[in-house]
Amino acid sequence: MSSLAERVEDRMKALGLRQVDLARLCQVAPASVAQWRNGRTKEIAGEKLLLAAAALQCSPKWLATGKGPMDANAIASQTPIGTREPDPWQIDATAREALRMFQALPPLGQAEALDYLKYLGTKHPSSFKTTGAQQRDPVPSAAKRAA
Repeated sequence: MSSLAERVEDRMKALGLRQVDLARLCQVAPASVAQWRNGRTKEIAGEKLLLAAAALQCSPKWLATGKGPMDANAIASQTPIGTREPDPWQIDATAREALRMFQALPPLGQAEALDYLKYLGTKHPSSFKTTGAQQRDPVPSAAKRAA
C-alpha cells in the first residue's frame, strides 16, 4: 500500500471498524479519521499514531510508512535471535490490551491509572522510566484523594 489513506482504509475494512469507532479508539474527531481516509492527512505522528496502530492492529512503523511487516508481532518472528534490533514502534498484544482497557476508563479513571503507574515506577525505578517530578512524589494523587 503506498499511501496512509490506503493503509488506514485497508485495516478498517479488515477489522470491520467504522470511522466513528476508529475515532473513539484514537481519541480524535471523526473528521480527523475522514481526513486520514481521504488522503488530506499525509501522516499521523506521536501518540495518535500509536493509538491508531493499536486500534488497527498493525505496527506503527507500517502504518506511518508502509514499510516493514504490517503486524508488529511479525517483526520478531522474521528476524533471527541475536540480530534483532529493538523496534521503538512495536506494540505487543499485552500493550494493546492495556491501551484498550485504559481507553475504556472515564477521564478520572485514566488519571488514577496513570498515577498508579507512576507510583509503581517509584517502587521499581530500575525497570521503569520516570521523570524527576514523578520520582519526587511516591504517593499517587489518586491515593492522596482517597486518604
